[in-house]
Amino acid sequence: FGVSGRCADWLKHFGIDDAGVMYNCPNLDAINTIPAAAKSDYNCAEEEILVVFAARLIAEKGVLKLIEAFSKIKTQHRAKLVIAGDGALYNEVKAMETADISVVGSLKFNDVIALYKSADIFCLPTDYPEGFPTTVLEAAACNTMVIAADKGGTGEIISSCEYGILITDNTVENLVKALEKAIDDKTYRHTAIKNAHAKLLESFTWEKTAEKLLAESAKIINNRG
Repeated sequence: FGVSGRCADWLKHFGIDDAGVMYNCPNLDAINTIPAAAKSDYNCAEEEILVVFAARLIAEKGVLKLIEAFSKIKTQHRAKLVIAGDGALYNEVKAMETADISVVGSLKFNDVIALYKSADIFCLPTDYPEGFPTTVLEAAACNTMVIAADKGGTGEIISSCEYGILITDNTVENLVKALEKAIDDKTYRHTAIKNAHAKLLESFTWEKTAEKLLAESAKIINNRG
């Protein structure tokens, strides 16, 4: 099994016939108990749009691309970008801080979830060969709009523009357009958040994955019998 459809297909490169998909899922029990952080904790006014990136700070995860795109956006609403994570590019990224871009380093799980819950938009313009980014699922669980590159299983929850913005051609220019759309169109943003959250609860929970695991296990047992 793969953690996404693309991951399952990838197994064929090794001569492995996949048996289907077993989704990795967010820990909703934990997420639902964690309160949102205050936007002011991240130098962001309540009326401003808070955009969050949370991942390893390596080039393949798209953090430099996001900073470049964020510096080029032209929007009706003021926005702030918070970058959470650590990695090889930390010092370089930290040096790029401005009044509108904050780099907060590595955060514990509870703090990341609190940040997602206070944010309006989660952005992951990754070029990394993802299986299924858990951060995308966690953001959807926190009622945060998702803008992400079409890598791994991301397109299985952001399956159309009704659920968020999936960037198939992961360029700075397309990222600028996506950010501008999400920041300025409040109605669209809230609709995408609602739809992605509902889809998450329908298909991407540990209860659903456990049901599938039990069903597949029963098939194996019955076949052996």
